[in-house]
Amino acid sequence: GKTFNILLNVVLYYQLHPYDTLTIYGTSTNKLIKSTDGGNTWFSIVNDIGLNRIVPSELYINEKEPEIIFLGIVGLGVFKSTNGGNNWNKTRFTNTNSIFKVIEDIINPGSYLSLQAGWGILMTSNNGKEWLQPVFHPPGIFQTTLCYMRDISYDPSNIRRALLAGDINLFETTDGGENWYYLDKLPFVRSVMFHPQNENIVVAASAVFGLWNAWLYRSTDSGENWHIVEDFGGYIYGVNRLYSDFNN
Repeated sequence: GKTFNILLNVVLYYQLHPYDTLTIYGTSTNKLIKSTDGGNTWFSIVNDIGLNRIVPSELYINEKEPEIIFLGIVGLGVFKSTNGGNNWNKTRFTNTNSIFKVIEDIINPGSYLSLQAGWGILMTSNNGKEWLQPVFHPPGIFQTTLCYMRDISYDPSNIRRALLAGDINLFETTDGGENWYYLDKLPFVRSVMFHPQNENIVVAASAVFGLWNAWLYRSTDSGENWHIVEDFGGYIYGVNRLYSDFNN
């Protein structure tokens, strides 16, 4: 980490292959690309999506079956590949066209959660044929506030508990996602992450849309209280996703 080479000029999201360190997937403002030589060369894998220009909003690789990839595209929905991006099929992994994250449900392997704009979370156990929307509290919150659900993190000591970055604020579940409660703790939160070995340490990032303001927060009591670690002032426009090496 002392020196870096520029692999891409504009990157929205990237994912590393869980087993092949030379394979990298990346998204920019209008395309999806892949490298099989550690980032030295890149090629487009938009392929049969049918458009030359796309706006990716999410990229998810199944860690157990890395040939399975989900790609969220603004205005089009979610596409799925079962061969590492060579071919794509549109799925029903969305009830809207705005998807911020797709993850596998760690409580129910084979089921998936889709973090939405306006709908909160939708859950499916049959590849999107049927959907379950969990209960959010207080009732009717989505009728008064447009919630953009951007990130989710599970308590490493209790997988039935999770924190959800809901753009307007944090939400919490303690029953495996059947009910979510508005916490009124971190306004404009966009990403949240538990320490993988210590449930008391949680970090979060927030940003005000349209303004050059962003903050990094840290909690040492499992999300009960928060303090600002870094105020980025006018230097950062927004925060999409947190990554961290908790071993260092």
